[in-house]
Amino acid sequence: MAKKEVILGLDIGTTSLCAALAARDGSCPGTVTRKNTAHLPAAEDWRREQDAGIILEEIRALAEELCSAEAVCAIALSGQMHGILYLDRDGRALSSLRTWQDGRGGLPLPGGSCADRLGIPAGYGFSTLLCDFERGQIPAGAYSFCTVADYIALALTGERRPVMHVTNAASLGLFDVERACFDGRAEALCRAAGLQLPEISAEMRPVGRWGEIPVFCAIGDNQAAFRAAAGEGDALLNFGTGSQMSFLSDSPIPLPGLEVRPYLGGKFIQSGSALCGGRAYAALAELFAQFDRARGLSGAEIYETLGRLAEEAWERGDLPAADTAFAGTRQEPGRRGNITGISTENLTPGHLAAAILGGMVEELWRLFEGSGAVAGGVVLSGNAARKNPLLCRIAAVRTGLPVRISPVAEEAAYGAALAAGEEIWK
Repeated sequence: MAKKEVILGLDIGTTSLCAALAARDGSCPGTVTRKNTAHLPAAEDWRREQDAGIILEEIRALAEELCSAEAVCAIALSGQMHGILYLDRDGRALSSLRTWQDGRGGLPLPGGSCADRLGIPAGYGFSTLLCDFERGQIPAGAYSFCTVADYIALALTGERRPVMHVTNAASLGLFDVERACFDGRAEALCRAAGLQLPEISAEMRPVGRWGEIPVFCAIGDNQAAFRAAAGEGDALLNFGTGSQMSFLSDSPIPLPGLEVRPYLGGKFIQSGSALCGGRAYAALAELFAQFDRARGLSGAEIYETLGRLAEEAWERGDLPAADTAFAGTRQEPGRRGNITGISTENLTPGHLAAAILGGMVEELWRLFEGSGAVAGGVVLSGNAARKNPLLCRIAAVRTGLPVRISPVAEEAAYGAALAAGEEIWK
């Protein structure tokens, strides 16, 4: 039997590397997920870096495995936004990936932090770049820069100049969303640092070939996940390592408290982000895992146990309230979360787990309510939502709207493939 023609979507996440196949009829014949092992040890608490070479090796292995087994007609890419790495004139990586969690842009420097001076969050590419420039840490020979997904497209195709889709370019900050270009401050900073701005594409288009297979420019994981999971009138709550609340808009003007981002087809996404999404729940799980390890136990079933206990606690009620800004916020990096309303009766693992799930929903839904927008339904996506059924129940109660789980796992990889398919299968 002939193989069904498919597009391979690849997503470079913070903690996982994912692949998803998209067929012409919109079905998803399969997904693959592997752990992202590229994290680099750091002496400083603010440093969050990954080895781009390790990521490239793993993505190549994923692509080779799936392309040998499937009739892949194109490769589409998505990945963690905001972070950057530096490139030489031939498009080779000269540095580690400074991820979106990297805090150097928020370091106190003469005149204030780079993030404050630029008016963008720490972790956004241009605040990282300015800090590297002022501290003399841009690598010698650096010619340009891009996100990690743009670099993977470059490395797979052998091209020399990065091409950034507007969804990724805007994630670096200093971007004019309405005109779809970097602003004058970005141009001035790059001149001072001796760097070339990457080429920007407003179109979803191939940037080269991997063998005979066209490789499309990478798109942001927020936009890719929305393409896969949600539609007009939906609010998407995506729970990955961080979390995002997003909905479609025809306007490039941000609503109160939100950031407007380019989307596909000339539309925009209104988005609000939390630095701790599933990471907040993972921190609680690690707390109990450490206790188990101290007692000589493996802690292998922590998540399953926490999920069961959280369900039981939710049914009993009397939950504490959790503010899950455990890693701060984009606007207040130094802020920390808290858990309140604790009594002798509700100081239990289950109550804490349910409270943190509730806090994850609350942090995003407050952003939605503050914007004044209206939604007809809510879609939950990401592994934290898929593995914690209670999160769906909590969201339904909190929002008062119909709530559903995204139908396909690995939304960002699948959404990137769907976006490429709209160009190939017109």
